[in-house]
Amino acid sequence: MLNPEKVGISLPVEESKKYLLSTSDVLFARTGNTVGKVYLHREQAEKCVYAGYLVRFRLNTKKILPDYLFLFTRSQFYKKWIENTVRVGAQPNINGQEYSTLPVLVPPIELQEHVLSQAGSIETAKKEAFRNIYNIRKVITCLMSGATILEEAHV
Repeated sequence: MLNPEKVGISLPVEESKKYLLSTSDVLFARTGNTVGKVYLHREQAEKCVYAGYLVRFRLNTKKILPDYLFLFTRSQFYKKWIENTVRVGAQPNINGQEYSTLPVLVPPIELQEHVLSQAGSIETAKKEAFRNIYNIRKVITCLMSGATILEEAHV
């Protein structure tokens, strides 16, 4: 099994402070094939900095929850906005100023929490449905091969 090595960089302390990620920072890819991709930084044991091809937003968490914004970036509205905003040249890109014009519906925090809760419930139901589909396919495969489900379980 491969043991990936950790990659690090050396920056002067003052320089690294500008790029150091804080919990709940949201990063948007601004150029290349990943333009429009989004990363929500979670708390980590080690310090992380972000690269120059990313745009970082620090949110006012009294107004918008980072997980809510991250969920929003999975929407068709966001994908369509990226399609309409990206500039195509040598490399597709959207700059930080353009990202700051992204229209995001920001309901009260309580409603954002409710949306996140509902999204979590939907995700759990999806996983359960996929697990059931997998089990049904396994049963069908056993039946079609002439094996019994008990024989399959003992293999």
